[in-house]
Amino acid sequence: MGLIVLTSSRNSGIRMRQFLNELEPAIPNAVKVNRGRLSITDLAGKVLSMGATRIIYFGSRGGNPHIMRFIKVGEGFIEFLPYVVRILGVKLLIDMQVRVKQVGKSRSAIVISLGEYFDVADVLSEQLSVP
Repeated sequence: MGLIVLTSSRNSGIRMRQFLNELEPAIPNAVKVNRGRLSITDLAGKVLSMGATRIIYFGSRGGNPHIMRFIKVGEGFIEFLPYVVRILGVKLLIDMQVRVKQVGKSRSAIVISLGEYFDVADVLSEQLSVP
């Protein structure tokens, strides 16, 4: 199970940054990288220097997380995998009227499919290297 890099589009909004901050501890071996002005090629170089080979890219619409794309990188190649996961109805911890104490990074995870979303569960399980 290798390192997974979480990143977003350039100049992402505050809700996207907060979403990634909340998601990072939930995914084992995930680290958030602030993309800033880096191109995808420059980002791939940074990811490789960290020892990672996978990027999960989050795009936004209207300031909220909207899509999730998977990118595989290696020496001399960048491969956009054919999976695009739409994200709808995101509710951040800051939106809830409860206090939540963050307790550190998770060491393990499991993907559970509810209803008809078996394909999404399979993609997430494969890309995150979790059962």
